[in-house]
Amino acid sequence: VLSGPNVVSGGAMVDGCVVASIWAEGSVVVMWDGKYHVEVNLFTYKEDEYFADRFHYAMTKMMPWLKMETRDIMPRGHGRVVNFLSEVESKDIPVWVTGLTK
Repeated sequence: VLSGPNVVSGGAMVDGCVVASIWAEGSVVVMWDGKYHVEVNLFTYKEDEYFADRFHYAMTKMMPWLKMETRDIMPRGHGRVVNFLSEVESKDIPVWVTGLTK
Protein backbone atom coordinates (compact mmCIF):
# COMPACT_ATOMS: atom_id res chain seq x y z
CA VAL A 1 0.00 0.00 0.00
CA LEU A 2 2.80 2.44 0.87
CA SER A 3 5.50 3.25 -1.64
CA GLY A 4 8.88 4.34 -0.39
CA PRO A 5 8.01 5.30 3.21
CA ASN A 6 10.55 6.03 5.91
CA VAL A 7 9.78 3.77 8.88
CA VAL A 8 10.79 4.62 12.44
CA SER A 9 10.31 2.13 15.26
CA GLY A 10 10.16 3.15 18.92
CA GLY A 11 12.91 2.02 21.26
CA ALA A 12 12.59 -0.59 23.98
CA MET A 13 9.44 -0.01 26.00
CA VAL A 14 8.14 -1.79 29.06
CA ASP A 15 5.10 -3.11 27.15
CA GLY A 16 4.15 -2.75 23.50
CA CYS A 17 5.68 -0.66 20.76
CA VAL A 18 5.18 2.34 18.47
CA VAL A 19 5.97 2.36 14.75
CA ALA A 20 5.69 5.47 12.58
CA SER A 21 6.04 5.93 8.84
CA ILE A 22 6.10 9.15 6.84
CA TRP A 23 5.86 9.43 3.06
CA ALA A 24 5.03 12.15 0.53
CA GLU A 25 1.25 11.55 0.68
CA GLY A 26 0.85 11.24 4.45
CA SER A 27 1.86 9.33 7.56
CA VAL A 28 0.83 6.46 9.81
CA VAL A 29 1.49 5.72 13.48
CA VAL A 30 0.76 2.22 14.80
CA MET A 31 0.72 1.70 18.58
CA TRP A 32 0.44 -1.65 20.38
CA ASP A 33 -0.07 -1.82 24.14
CA GLY A 34 1.77 -5.14 24.41
CA LYS A 35 -1.41 -7.07 25.07
CA TYR A 36 -4.68 -6.69 23.17
CA HIS A 37 -4.97 -3.13 21.82
CA VAL A 38 -3.59 -1.89 18.48
CA GLU A 39 -4.24 1.71 17.47
CA VAL A 40 -3.61 3.02 13.96
CA ASN A 41 -3.54 6.72 13.12
CA LEU A 42 -3.49 7.13 9.33
CA PHE A 43 -3.17 10.61 7.83
CA THR A 44 -3.32 11.46 4.12
CA TYR A 45 -3.15 14.87 2.48
CA LYS A 46 -5.79 13.78 -0.02
CA GLU A 47 -9.22 12.72 1.29
CA ASP A 48 -9.17 9.14 0.03
CA GLU A 49 -11.38 6.66 1.85
CA TYR A 50 -10.43 3.95 -0.68
CA PHE A 51 -6.77 4.24 0.42
CA ALA A 52 -7.82 3.84 4.06
CA ASP A 53 -9.89 0.77 3.13
CA ARG A 54 -6.91 -0.77 1.29
CA PHE A 55 -4.65 -0.03 4.26
CA HIS A 56 -7.14 -1.73 6.60
CA TYR A 57 -7.39 -4.73 4.26
CA ALA A 58 -3.57 -5.06 4.11
CA MET A 59 -3.26 -4.90 7.92
CA THR A 60 -5.96 -7.50 8.52
CA LYS A 61 -4.58 -9.76 5.78
CA MET A 62 -1.16 -9.79 7.51
CA MET A 63 -2.75 -10.12 10.97
CA PRO A 64 -6.14 -11.82 10.57
CA TRP A 65 -6.80 -11.81 14.33
CA LEU A 66 -7.19 -8.00 14.23
CA LYS A 67 -10.68 -6.57 13.97
CA MET A 68 -11.72 -2.95 13.72
CA GLU A 69 -13.66 -1.67 16.70
CA THR A 70 -14.02 1.98 15.72
CA ARG A 71 -13.12 4.18 12.78
CA ASP A 72 -12.99 7.95 13.07
CA ILE A 73 -12.80 10.02 9.91
CA MET A 74 -11.58 13.55 10.57
CA PRO A 75 -12.14 16.46 8.20
CA ARG A 76 -9.52 19.03 7.24
CA GLY A 77 -9.56 22.50 8.67
CA HIS A 78 -7.81 25.76 9.38
CA GLY A 79 -8.24 27.86 12.49
CA ARG A 80 -11.68 27.21 13.91
CA VAL A 81 -13.25 26.18 10.58
CA VAL A 82 -13.28 22.47 9.78
CA ASN A 83 -14.88 21.02 6.66
CA PHE A 84 -14.81 17.92 4.52
CA LEU A 85 -13.83 18.70 0.93
CA SER A 86 -17.28 17.55 -0.23
CA GLU A 87 -18.89 20.22 1.99
CA VAL A 88 -16.94 23.11 0.49
CA GLU A 89 -18.39 24.93 -2.51
CA SER A 90 -15.95 25.02 -5.41
CA LYS A 91 -14.97 28.54 -6.45
CA ASP A 92 -12.77 29.51 -9.37
CA ILE A 93 -12.10 32.95 -7.91
CA PRO A 94 -11.16 33.30 -4.23
CA VAL A 95 -13.72 35.15 -2.09
CA TRP A 96 -11.18 37.84 -1.14
CA VAL A 97 -10.63 38.89 -4.78
CA THR A 98 -12.94 41.71 -5.79
CA GLY A 99 -13.76 43.12 -9.20
CA LEU A 100 -13.40 39.87 -11.16
CA THR A 101 -16.17 37.76 -12.69
CA LYS A 102 -16.24 34.13 -13.74
